[in-house]
Amino acid sequence: MSSAAKCTICQRSIGNSWYVSDIGDVFCASHTNPTFCHGCRRPLSLGETGDTCKACIPTLFTDESQIAGSQHSVLTWLTRHIGPNGLHNVPVELEDRHNFIESQTGVTNWQYDGRNFDVGIQILRNVTPNTFEHTLAHEYGHVLLVVEPDSMMFRGGLPDHRHVEEEGFCEVVKYLWLQECGTGHREFDQRDTRDNPDPVYGDGFRLVWKEYEKLGSITALRAHMLGISTAPPKKRVLDFLRPKPSPELTPDTTMPEVSVPEVVPVAPVPSEGGSHRPTRDITFKNRHQPTPPVEPIEAPRPMVTVNFTKRTSTTDEPPVPVTSDRPMRTIKRPQRD
Repeated sequence: MSSAAKCTICQRSIGNSWYVSDIGDVFCASHTNPTFCHGCRRPLSLGETGDTCKACIPTLFTDESQIAGSQHSVLTWLTRHIGPNGLHNVPVELEDRHNFIESQTGVTNWQYDGRNFDVGIQILRNVTPNTFEHTLAHEYGHVLLVVEPDSMMFRGGLPDHRHVEEEGFCEVVKYLWLQECGTGHREFDQRDTRDNPDPVYGDGFRLVWKEYEKLGSITALRAHMLGISTAPPKKRVLDFLRPKPSPELTPDTTMPEVSVPEVVPVAPVPSEGGSHRPTRDITFKNRHQPTPPVEPIEAPRPMVTVNFTKRTSTTDEPPVPVTSDRPMRTIKRPQRD
C-alpha cells in the first residue's frame, strides 16, 4: 500500500492498517462500521447521510416518468425468454419507504373476484436504475405464476405453503437478468443472491436454481412449478379408425366404440394475494362492483275513512253529522257520567 493512499471515507492518509471494500475502496481501520451506498457499493464519505452517495443521488428514480426506459428493457429481455406476453399492461408504481419493511424494495399484489383480475407492482422510490430493474424482474416472476402470460388470464398461482419455491423462482428470474443485462457491479449482486442466508429468498433460490439448470429455460421452469405442459395442446380426436374384423374374429370380439369425454375447464375461485412479502391494500381500477339489491316496494294498502260526528259538550242536543261526499260511518260513543 502506497503511503500516499487516501482513505475513501475521511480522505486522510492510510496508516498501518486498513480495510478494502468489495469493489476495491480502501479506508482506515478505525472506520469499523461504515455505511455503503446502495447504488454503487462505495463507502459513504464523512458528512454524507442516508444510504446513497453524492454520485448516485442524481440517478435515483423519484417519479414514474423516469422508469419507462428501464421497464422497457426488462420487458424486452423477458419477452426473449417467454415469448409474446401482456406484462406491459401490469401497472408499475413507485412507493415511499414507509410502505415497505427494512431491506424490501418491491411487492406485487393481485385480486381475482371470479370475473375480473387486477394486479399491480410497487417498487421503492429513490432507488438506482440497477436496483429498480432487477427488482422489477423479480416482481414479474410473481405475475408469471398467477397468469397466462400471452392472454393475461388468471390461473391461480401457488398455494401459501410453497412460498419458498415462489420466491426462489422470482430470484432465479432476477439472477438471470443480472447475469445477462445487469449494470454496475452486477457480479456482486449475483453473489449476494447466491449466498443470501435468508431461509426464504436464499434457500428458495438455491432450491429452484437446481431445477432451472436441469430444464434450461424460464418457460420450462414455470411449467414445471405449475404442473403444466410447455407443448401446445394436441388436437382431440374423437373418432378412431378401426381395422376391419378379420374372418377369425366373431362380432363379439371386435374393437368396441371408444368415446372421449370432453373436459370442461373449472374457473378459478375468487381470491386475492400477492408476493409473499408484507402487503397492503391498493386501489384496483377495474374491480367489478356488484349491483346493490333493490328494496321491494310495498303495494299501497286500502284505506278506510271514518268520519266522526260533531258533538258538543254543553247541550244535550243530538249530534249533527258532518256532510261529506265520501261514504260515512257513524260511531256512537258512550255518554260520560
